[in-house]
Amino acid sequence: MTEHMKERTLERETIYTGRVLNLVRDRVELPNGKLAWREVAQHRPAVAILPVADDGRLILIRQYRHPVGEVIWEVPAGLVEDGEDLEQAAQRELREEIGYRALELLRGPSFLPSPGFCDEVIHLFLAMGLVRDPLEMDDDEFIGAKFMSKAEVLEMIRDRQVTDGKTLVAVLWFLGGNWG
Repeated sequence: MTEHMKERTLERETIYTGRVLNLVRDRVELPNGKLAWREVAQHRPAVAILPVADDGRLILIRQYRHPVGEVIWEVPAGLVEDGEDLEQAAQRELREEIGYRALELLRGPSFLPSPGFCDEVIHLFLAMGLVRDPLEMDDDEFIGAKFMSKAEVLEMIRDRQVTDGKTLVAVLWFLGGNWG
């Protein structure tokens, strides 16, 4: 039904290969037969986790994000490492970034944060039954975690203090209540 909308890749040129992403340039044939170039950031899969304490408070982290030049609020998240399944990656990120592991890890939706130029997929999880079990943070991460009520987080969203897309999706999914 949507076959008539697809583009066909004719050639691919690798422009850059990095630790987090690769950049390629594809020459494509459009549905109307014309040719075009598409720049694609190839990104490894990632997980994002919304930790919920036993008392119902949410845990958000703050960290500096160089591309936007700001310290921002977000949920714990990170890349899936080679050989890890999604749940293992989620538990590792929780332990590194907030010092807890989850006794109950519920799989949520997966989403494409920027499909216009990037193939990244982020897989959401809800973490409950948190147990103190810290891992050392990555050498290049400087993170602070804070427990907050749902009302505080919603107020921060309304006040545009939370602007990170994966965090907005995670919180709104959780508050929608269709997760368990």
